[in-house]
Amino acid sequence: MRHITGQLLLVWIVVAAVGLAALAVQRLTNVALQREVVRLRESNRELVQPLAENRRLKALQISDSQRKTLSADQAEVERLRAEVANIYATIQARMTSRLVSQALTARGWRNIGTATPGAAVETILWAAAGGDVDLLTELMDYSPEARAEAEGLYADLPEAVRAKYASPEQLIASLTAKDVPLTAVNFTGGNGNGEKMSVQIHFFNDDGAPTLNEISLSMVRSPGGWRLMVPPSAVVKYRAMLKGAPAGVENKIAR
Repeated sequence: MRHITGQLLLVWIVVAAVGLAALAVQRLTNVALQREVVRLRESNRELVQPLAENRRLKALQISDSQRKTLSADQAEVERLRAEVANIYATIQARMTSRLVSQALTARGWRNIGTATPGAAVETILWAAAGGDVDLLTELMDYSPEARAEAEGLYADLPEAVRAKYASPEQLIASLTAKDVPLTAVNFTGGNGNGEKMSVQIHFFNDDGAPTLNEISLSMVRSPGGWRLMVPPSAVVKYRAMLKGAPAGVENKIAR
């Protein structure tokens, strides 16, 4: 009986060992399979990414019909651009011709009053050319900032120089008169809201050809007619000129 029991125990041990071995083999197999699955997934990802990028690049490509449409649109844009350039050149030529035909030399400037912005500009030019500083002073107006600049400039002058001018306004008028070029000009504009207008002055060479130089004057309506609004920058320029400073550093000059 003991012999049979020992044999059964031996058989059970063998069976258990075989089972454990089978489980160990199965576990190793599962680990190997999991590693293979991971490797296959990574391989699949490496294959999928180039395919996705290829599809994206294909989606960005345009078809032949789209390419033809773009070419036609580009040609139309170039045609319209050339047409606009021709129109602009024609307008410029006509404006130049008109300005030349209506240009006034300094001898042609007259005192024609201040009823309109254009008339006031011509009267201002006439007064500047003739050295009529008193009239020019009456035809000029100032913003509070420009007046403060003018008063500061006047106060900084040596007493002997300041005695030559009755007021800061007369000083600025005198400097303005000397600053007006005695050349042929034409002026256009008069655009504004009814109380303030801008007038553009175009300058010409001695041979009558128009130059690229022009200035814009701000005109304001007053009870006595139109007057020139002196910008603060003009007073600052005169300060730099009197101090002998370069034009590019006017704002750095201390009073």
